[in-house]
Amino acid sequence: EVATPGLAWFKNLDATNYVDLGFATGVYYLRLKAGQVALFPITPAQASLFLLANTAACRVEILVHEA
Repeated sequence: EVATPGLAWFKNLDATNYVDLGFATGVYYLRLKAGQVALFPITPAQASLFLLANTAACRVEILVHEA
């Protein structure tokens, strides 16, 4: 469990579909295409993450580091 989130790292493990990432249902700020990686800072207010796959379920690897 992470007490104070600092950095979040994401990798879309799917070979064909993209995944949208956001901090509220319906509000997605980032799109990870197949195989892409993203690293960005998050605050405690952004600790709830929402992911939405394009056309089929996708596996996404997520690492969150403490601040």
